[in-house]
Amino acid sequence: MNTKVNKDVRIPLERGALLSVENGVQYRIQEEIGRGSSCIAYLATYCDHSGAVRRVRIKECYPLKLPVKRDENGCLSCRDQEAWEREKQKFLDSYRISHHFARERELTNSITGTMDLIRIHGTIYSISSYVEGEKLVFRRNRSLKSVLTIAHSIALVLQAMHEQGYLYLDLKPSNIFLYRETEELIQLFDFDSPVSMDTLRQAVLYTPGFAPLELVQGQFRRIGPWSDVFELGALVYYLLFGRVPSASDCDQDTCFDYRNSIFEPWEYRDSTELLLSSFFHRTLAGYYKDRFQHMEEAVAALEELLTVADPHGIFLHSTKLHAPSGVIGRERELQRISHWWQDQDSLCLYVTGLGGIGKSTLVRKWIALFRDQMDHLLLLDLEQASVRRRIASDESVSIHGISRQREETEREYCRRKMTALKALGEGCRNLLVLDNFSGEITGELQQLLQSGWKLILISRENRYREYFTHLELGELEAETEQRRLFESALNRQLSEEEMPYFRKIRTQVQGHTLILELLGKQIGSSHLTIREAEVLVRRKGFSAMSGQAVDHARDWHFQYADIREIIAGLFARNKLSSEKRLLLKELTLFYPTGMEFPQDGEKNASDVERCQDRERNTSDIKSLQIRENAAIQLEAEGWICRDSGLLKLHPLIHQVVDAWDWQEKECKMADGVMEQQIRTLEAERLRECSYSELIRKLNKAEEMLRTVWNSPALKLRKNCHLLTCMVLRRMPMDREAFILQYGTRLLQNPALYMKSFSAEQSLDICDRVAYQFLKREEHQTAEKVLGTAKKLAGRAPLEKARYYDLLAQHYDFLLHGEYDIAYGNPCLGKMLHAQEKSLYYIEKAEGKACGEKAFLKRAELVILLSRSVPEKKEEIRQMIRILKEKLRELQREQREGWQQYPEMLFSFYMALAWYYTYVSPDSGRIDACVAKAEPPARIVYNNDLDLIDYLYQPYANMKLECQGAENPQTELAGELLQRAIELCDSHGELVSYRRKKKELKQYLDMILS
Repeated sequence: MNTKVNKDVRIPLERGALLSVENGVQYRIQEEIGRGSSCIAYLATYCDHSGAVRRVRIKECYPLKLPVKRDENGCLSCRDQEAWEREKQKFLDSYRISHHFARERELTNSITGTMDLIRIHGTIYSISSYVEGEKLVFRRNRSLKSVLTIAHSIALVLQAMHEQGYLYLDLKPSNIFLYRETEELIQLFDFDSPVSMDTLRQAVLYTPGFAPLELVQGQFRRIGPWSDVFELGALVYYLLFGRVPSASDCDQDTCFDYRNSIFEPWEYRDSTELLLSSFFHRTLAGYYKDRFQHMEEAVAALEELLTVADPHGIFLHSTKLHAPSGVIGRERELQRISHWWQDQDSLCLYVTGLGGIGKSTLVRKWIALFRDQMDHLLLLDLEQASVRRRIASDESVSIHGISRQREETEREYCRRKMTALKALGEGCRNLLVLDNFSGEITGELQQLLQSGWKLILISRENRYREYFTHLELGELEAETEQRRLFESALNRQLSEEEMPYFRKIRTQVQGHTLILELLGKQIGSSHLTIREAEVLVRRKGFSAMSGQAVDHARDWHFQYADIREIIAGLFARNKLSSEKRLLLKELTLFYPTGMEFPQDGEKNASDVERCQDRERNTSDIKSLQIRENAAIQLEAEGWICRDSGLLKLHPLIHQVVDAWDWQEKECKMADGVMEQQIRTLEAERLRECSYSELIRKLNKAEEMLRTVWNSPALKLRKNCHLLTCMVLRRMPMDREAFILQYGTRLLQNPALYMKSFSAEQSLDICDRVAYQFLKREEHQTAEKVLGTAKKLAGRAPLEKARYYDLLAQHYDFLLHGEYDIAYGNPCLGKMLHAQEKSLYYIEKAEGKACGEKAFLKRAELVILLSRSVPEKKEEIRQMIRILKEKLRELQREQREGWQQYPEMLFSFYMALAWYYTYVSPDSGRIDACVAKAEPPARIVYNNDLDLIDYLYQPYANMKLECQGAENPQTELAGELLQRAIELCDSHGELVSYRRKKKELKQYLDMILS
């Protein structure tokens, strides 16, 4: 069959060309809207009998494969008259098929509605109705559900065609028309290929990539409804991955990687991928009998997919785990885990054993065998992190429909997610694995034990063995199993000459699986012989296990030291290249989460950006290739592993690598990694990313800082200080331990650590650290931090102003905001003095921004003076006059409206409202001022909690304080508080709003009583 594609040199009708019909109707061509192998399609208009202009779609018979020419009058002609007539007959047959389908009830709205057929200009034109919409080829699908809805609509149309005895056989995006604003109704057009199932005897046109094998090869006896089923599957694949399926995608054992789809995996449920793979296996199969044999089967599969592809609602994304290789033996342990899983009364399994003995690998192997029995799966690695931290992390526990809000702390977000996990566990069989567990039984863990989930705790300690079902993992007992493990790593069988050395090795390392695997891989990579390996472990073997028995904890402590000695010895024998060492040190910066790394030649984003920033050239490409080769070799040698697209270090290997000194080349590499983190955080700040995404990036940077600050060489680097500063300034204030740990480190030696910062950055750090000490009521320590802030402020006016702001906030904290009863309190006088000094220095500075700062500071002073010393009436009025004059100037300069300076307007009207509360009481004017303050407040504050704190609650206070509690204003204050309570109810799932609601209700009950 000839599949050669001719170059398209067809000349379309010009815009404005007329097609006249015998009944007097004239169709005016507006534009070309598409081409097929047999025709050109146009958008045209005509006037109906009432004079209204109507739009139609016109198809002109103009085949690509014939040498048809158009003359100056628009007429078409061809030298091969016989072939020309055959093509026109095919066009006529296509029109008749379309007209026939359009009259069928099931297909009336799904087939282009034909209106007329005219013969003019030497060819044939079909006229069809025009509806608003677009071709699928131009559609940007919004979600997986959108794709599946369109596919389901198409499948229903094809099913109806099959029931009429026809096959479509040319399904592709350009042949599918979508109605505007709906995905449940589509139109098929271009009926060149549809044929009757009874008369299929000759080759038909097809589109490569979308056509099944039997259609491509012209095997007419094998063409049937399953052929359209293949094209439907190919269409869904194209819409999902942005390309047509390859030959390997049509294999029955293909594993589809949905990470490469155009939709992010968090947009759909876990079961979606399993059902999608099943759908592709039953539609894209190369052999026609392996596909759905009837379109209604494909329709049913799509309907099942639609039930799980809804992007709305709350659902959990399970942890993606790949079955580990190299699990030798352990059948008895696997069976014990299975018995525990079936035991309804035992909720927690406690798996213990020496580090590197294979605990995590065993559990992962069991999960791979029994994953189909679990509705949800979570695996959380607690290495250097708490249960709360991991659950609050959206990277570890991703629940669709739940994200962290700026108003809630990590503890509160963790509780909200725990509530969701408990709800998701009802009526399901769910498993949660906590790896590297070594802490106390915390409140979060106790809640998990009561959540209905089954838990597996993997630990190097056995302190809780009496509380849970316990499985202690020891060495592989049988020599045959140890030999199988060793030979698997060696990638060959041991010879008889090698067996004596192997027996000595297994005795020395006491069957430790990690060491056996590492030794096997090092020998297999020709870094040492088995004899040299035996000498190494003899010198550095497990000394603690010989002689008298000691307690369990000391026993393991000695063994870890021996294990690290053996690993260090293997590294020494390996003689690592500089590239391998560099990559291993880089991985310590991303420990324990792991580092994204390209696989199979793909570059990750950080690699590409890093090279682009250095003006990419040939040497950059070569360095990336060397880096990839180093990763491949390290993985083959057992030093690193891949897990869900990440490169990771085993904890014991990490301890050895982390102890290496940082060489200058490695320090420069670390500089580059930290610089990339700084740019990433800065970019997130500029593009206003979601709060959950910001927290994810901050946690990743925190992970890196932990390693950097433990290195004497790296903690002196400028990028270490800059990254620490950026993370400190953006970290949520509830992360008290982090802010104090890293903030005090910087402040202990500001001359060394803070010389690279601006005064603003330095004062931000002082502010955050001092606040944490004040929360702890460590006032003397907070004052020391403020003393450091005074030194860092320098002599610039704005820097001095910022220092006095910090000082004022310090006294404000001591006053607890009770200005109206603070008269005579020395802290009040000091706070007012600090505020006045801040205003003084702001006014000494220059620039528009300084004018706005001065305005806001003066408004703040009006509020403070009005609430604390209202008798200073003239001083307060003078400040208000200055504020009014400044606003008039702004209104003259900027006529766009108050949206240009909302914070200033809000501050002014709230200051004026406090003035009319205490200095010159006037309830009506309070109402007028707050009414003017509310619109700008909704711009300044982007959440309802801030609106309650800074608008509704102060307004209620004003109504109460204006003329005394006995005044009828009490009722109005109660109404305001009730409105704030209702606003809290709209955020009922957030702890911060529930806490605020409780506070408001207590306040409301107090004033009403």
